[in-house]
Amino acid sequence: MKTKTELKTYFETGDKPTQDQFYEWMDSYWHKEESLPLDQKYKTISVDTTLDDSFHNTVVRVTGNSVINVPKNLRADFNCVFDAIGNVSATFSAGDGSLFSAPFGKILRDNAMCTLYKYNTTTYRINGGLAPV
Repeated sequence: MKTKTELKTYFETGDKPTQDQFYEWMDSYWHKEESLPLDQKYKTISVDTTLDDSFHNTVVRVTGNSVINVPKNLRADFNCVFDAIGNVSATFSAGDGSLFSAPFGKILRDNAMCTLYKYNTTTYRINGGLAPV
């Protein structure tokens, strides 16, 4: 499987990806209508947590109110799904030197899901069921 960095090179300005390159890109992601693979990794957090590379490619069940600290030094292709289970909330906090492409302190709560991924060297994007602070 290609890394995100390798896949992005297929779609740079002026490039014309082949059908096989497009399929490779599409096949590298899990679609929300698909069942999770049996080997999908899960983690559960219920307290304040600082992410590390062990969270890469996991589904994290948030079962207690918590602050999720996102440090800048996570792997370049970091990708993680968060699922708030029940009436709980998780606030995402940028660690020293980290940036979010959305405002700081975004909250995931009440049975919502979101995806966090590394956009570039120090910037992360959060997509999904986030509520304002």
